[in-house]
Amino acid sequence: MSDREDRIVMAGLHELLGRVARTLGDHDRALAEHRMAAKTVPSGPSIARARILASLAQTLMLLGHFGEAERIGNEAIRVARTLGAAAPEARSIEAHALCTVGVARAWSADGEAGVALLEQARALARELDDPDVGFRATLNLTTSLALLGRSSEV
Repeated sequence: MSDREDRIVMAGLHELLGRVARTLGDHDRALAEHRMAAKTVPSGPSIARARILASLAQTLMLLGHFGEAERIGNEAIRVARTLGAAAPEARSIEAHALCTVGVARAWSADGEAGVALLEQARALARELDDPDVGFRATLNLTTSLALLGRSSEV
């Protein structure tokens, strides 16, 4: 294996450990593992980089670090869009990151932009027939609309 491939594998393992730690409620470990994954994955557009950045952004968002979550999530979206149709998985990663950035925005001073991003994430998830992202986008859209006093739109 090349050094690049080794780094992709190692980054993937750190990302997985981060998701497991997050699920188990070890937020400090989750964030540390996700940050290590983002530091380890090679630069340049790749599915691995887009996925790891999207996962880090989600962890940051869940921990209430909305500004950083938005910045990293936007980078994940940019990487996924750069890969485009050449990598079909990239569109699902894009939807995942749109959802994360949407939540971060909805909880900020720009709630309406957050709702628009969540609607975009849900539409893309439906287009891709991605039930996980679709459910997440719908749930977060419902919460965001309620937060903005728009519960009747749910």
